[in-house]
Amino acid sequence: MGAYTGATMGKLVIAINGKRLVVWEGDAAEVESIEDQTRTVANVGRITPDTVAQSMVVGIAERGGLMQPPQQVELLALVYFVLNLQTDEAGRPGHIRDYIPLYDFDVDVECDAVAEMFTANIWASPDPGVHQG
Repeated sequence: MGAYTGATMGKLVIAINGKRLVVWEGDAAEVESIEDQTRTVANVGRITPDTVAQSMVVGIAERGGLMQPPQQVELLALVYFVLNLQTDEAGRPGHIRDYIPLYDFDVDVECDAVAEMFTANIWASPDPGVHQG
């Protein structure tokens, strides 16, 4: 899917284990920036961006929420994690990041911190500024 360059922002409402934690809004350029920043953090630790993100999500699940005050790297990794989830929907194949800013997403990540297992419940709604009837 080609990058959408309009001014419309996509929105992510992110919860972990049913607890709403973050509302993020951004466009395709901001998605790319988050991916670049997460790669930079990962390179410092000589690990993959996915490992950074998964570790942060497990930590959030173990604590039952974000660090207080929330740390920038934690928020970055959480948004990266959600942007890279598979949509698992025939009408929108690929990752959530592929549909920002055309859709808004509510995502609840169920995380078993002990087993480090993730299940994502994803609800998408078209951005009304883009999808007009």
